[in-house]
Amino acid sequence: MYAFSFCIYGQNEYYYDGLLKNLEIIKEFYHNYLVYVYVGKESRTDLLDQIRLNYDNVIFKTTGESGHINMIYRFFAIDDPDVTVVHVRDADSRIHERDRWAINTFMKSNALGYTIRDNQQHGVRMMGGLWGCKKLNFSVESLFNRYKNSLLQSSNEFGYDQQFLSAYVYPELVDSFMAFTNFHRLSNAEQVIPFPDWLRKDVFCGMPE
Repeated sequence: MYAFSFCIYGQNEYYYDGLLKNLEIIKEFYHNYLVYVYVGKESRTDLLDQIRLNYDNVIFKTTGESGHINMIYRFFAIDDPDVTVVHVRDADSRIHERDRWAINTFMKSNALGYTIRDNQQHGVRMMGGLWGCKKLNFSVESLFNRYKNSLLQSSNEFGYDQQFLSAYVYPELVDSFMAFTNFHRLSNAEQVIPFPDWLRKDVFCGMPE
């Protein structure tokens, strides 16, 4: 199965509203996809119950964690035996036309993984909420458990997820990796794909909305 993967935690309704809007986009454009939602502590159970009632393609996974470390858990969806492709996204941005073009281009390719760097500030190897991959020959969760004590940042700091991806996942994928960007090539090994001019320019992938 193909899947999208998100995480949700805390009480801010802004992220729950964003998740709902993305579920509607997925329903319209990727109706045969599963959606994994990794749920942290202190989450809004009332809003999650609404999703359970209205979307039968959503699989909830409880992390038992608080704070930004929950963003790591959404990477583990590809480890599910039934998942052959995953696209990891943030709840506070939309899977809009530019994003869908990148997803569809990747799906037609032979590449194993990809990321999207659609803004001048997207200067890391792999964006935490703008990447995806096909089935891997290693477990992302096992890789994280092996190296989590080596990560320099606290698990409650923003960017912890991207540090893990850039340091440990990217080297495993870079020889079969697409970077959708008009800004940053970060390795000679990666295949850089610019966004075409005909796509809308009033938004960028990963833009908080």
